[in-house]
Amino acid sequence: MAWNVASRDKNSRWVSMYEDFLGVTATDSHHGHHVASIAAAKKNGYATHGVAFNAEVVAVDFFAGVNMHTEEYNGVTYHVADPYTYLYDQGVRVISKSFGYDEEDFVANPPARSGNEHYVNVDAATFIELGGLVVAAAGNGSDPEPMISNMETLSDAISQNWYGTDGFFIIAGSVDSSNVISFFSDRAGSVGAPRPADNLGSGSYTYSIDPSQYYMVAPGEDVAVNWDGSGNGVGIGSGTSFAAPHISGAAALLFGRWPQLSARDVGAILLNSATDLGAPGVDEIYGHGMLNIDAATEPLGTVSMVISGALGAVSVSGSMVSLGGAFGDGTPTSLSSVMLLDSYNRDFYVDMSRQVTTAPPGLNLSGIVDLDIMSDTGMWQVGRSLQMGFTTRRNQLSQSQKLAYSQDQQYSPDKSVQSWHLRGGDDKGRRWAVGGGAALSDVLTSFSSGNRPTSNFYLTGHRAFGPSGGDSYYMASDLPVSKDMHLSFGFKSGALKGRIGHPLALYDHDLPQQELELRLSKNLERGVISFAAGALIEKGAILGSRSSGGLKLAETSRTIKADIFADYDLGPSLSLAVHGHVGRTEVEAASQSLFSGVNDFLSSSWSVELSGDNLFSKEDALGFKLSQPLRVENARVTMQEAAYFDYALKAPVYKDRQISFSPSSREIAAEIGYKISFSGWLVEANIVERFNAGHSRGLYDTVGLLRFARKF
Repeated sequence: MAWNVASRDKNSRWVSMYEDFLGVTATDSHHGHHVASIAAAKKNGYATHGVAFNAEVVAVDFFAGVNMHTEEYNGVTYHVADPYTYLYDQGVRVISKSFGYDEEDFVANPPARSGNEHYVNVDAATFIELGGLVVAAAGNGSDPEPMISNMETLSDAISQNWYGTDGFFIIAGSVDSSNVISFFSDRAGSVGAPRPADNLGSGSYTYSIDPSQYYMVAPGEDVAVNWDGSGNGVGIGSGTSFAAPHISGAAALLFGRWPQLSARDVGAILLNSATDLGAPGVDEIYGHGMLNIDAATEPLGTVSMVISGALGAVSVSGSMVSLGGAFGDGTPTSLSSVMLLDSYNRDFYVDMSRQVTTAPPGLNLSGIVDLDIMSDTGMWQVGRSLQMGFTTRRNQLSQSQKLAYSQDQQYSPDKSVQSWHLRGGDDKGRRWAVGGGAALSDVLTSFSSGNRPTSNFYLTGHRAFGPSGGDSYYMASDLPVSKDMHLSFGFKSGALKGRIGHPLALYDHDLPQQELELRLSKNLERGVISFAAGALIEKGAILGSRSSGGLKLAETSRTIKADIFADYDLGPSLSLAVHGHVGRTEVEAASQSLFSGVNDFLSSSWSVELSGDNLFSKEDALGFKLSQPLRVENARVTMQEAAYFDYALKAPVYKDRQISFSPSSREIAAEIGYKISFSGWLVEANIVERFNAGHSRGLYDTVGLLRFARKF
């Protein structure tokens, strides 16, 4: 053991005075070494090692006579030692106490054999009053409650409200190797449990306190100990004296790891983390239950992320980021050690990068097939200038969804509207459209190019992000400016859809979005070219990325975007289409978040399509497309990180760190598609080769899809 230089051995004067006054011989044993080895013997490969094997031990013998003063009572001069104040002044935080007295230990006014002088120690409650933690052996009398000395210490501590000074008291009972209360161990007791008469003839009495609230158990039967104090000999001991140092050693571990803790904190942690034994809850046999060091060193109570300026706890489980496809694999590694605090203000560190998910890099082929199979389309021409249309989707839950959702969550209408529109115009070339569910850029493009045979033909997409779904609504108009030029503009309001009742708070609500686009198009002799400018406003999202809690990225994001479209006929059956997009996103930082700000960043996408129709048949189409899907270019986030916990200030120390949310690479996709109609059947085939798929470095895939469809 690492004995501190403040340790004090016995003083022969006080031993002699004690023996002469009581007429007994004081025993001399290695009991103190035994219990100290359980708490703190070094882990050096010899004999046994302690629970807190790096801790120092300050040993003070009962007869050390430290901090002496004298008192006179009934003609007797008492020389009173105060080892507890001495120990506290040496920086000791926890005491393991293995001595005390019970009914059979009372002596009725013993005659002084050598003068009227007696040697005694103050009660251990002194250490509690000073603000320390006392762990005391319950006693070995097999009694239904702890021995009297513990009850009196506890009574003093409670009656004087010494717990208000942050001191604490734990009574240690013993269990065997099967975690059953040892036959010799005093039990936890209960309120009003009667004490039997002592050997002075006093009648039985009761305590008004409940000792079980301060009682727990630890191994105390057949425990290996350092037997002779040399560090080499091993012996086996039993008794509640051997249970107490297990608990005091655990307390030393907690004080060593979190020096800001008070004795009251450490005592509460040990009691509240104990493994319940016996009757459920705190009971009169095992009290709080069995010492559990693993649980004591894990977070307890309310666990929250450490965020500068946050009011109240910030939930860890409710803090998540779900990155949209534009961010690729941009999960920051700097979230690998985020500070958390539990209810006792203890700092822990967790890898919060596991709370950041990225969009799946693969193509959603099952979703594409589902859209074909589960969708129905209708179109009507109402008069000469009005057109109506809609697309519905048959709702169906997969078997895994049915298992994951409750009955009320499984309910949904048989069909939902995916998209709908009304279109009209006049003789002066003015056109308009209202509807929902379609991308605003597609609506404006249709004013210029109409519907090509290769519309919605490719598996890869390149449109800038915007609200979608049947409950998003748009208004658009197209006005002639000159003979070969026209102006299109549109507004769309919708939401990034969630689902009420989703088990993750991140997804259980919709995030409102609004989109605006203005486009100027010029008709060429063999095609059209368009320039567009627009804006996308997202509440609580960034380019389709959701976030929540302590990892929330934005209250609002605003993206200003510019696009160029060109569609040129190369011949009667062949055309070339080019699209380029760039956006600049400005982010309003979220409050009470680990992230204090997001820089203004760029995003881009582009595509080149070469397509033809009626090449091999009157009802076929062939296309080749080279594209880069929407990608974030330089997204950086300022993280106000709790770098470390200052134990003197009892508060975290923060520093700013710049982290990247940009993808590691850039996806380039090459795709060939072909479709043909014959005898009522539609056959579609696509082959896609993607390099750095999903904007993830080194991820390549080749995808093929063959579809057959027929209306019945």
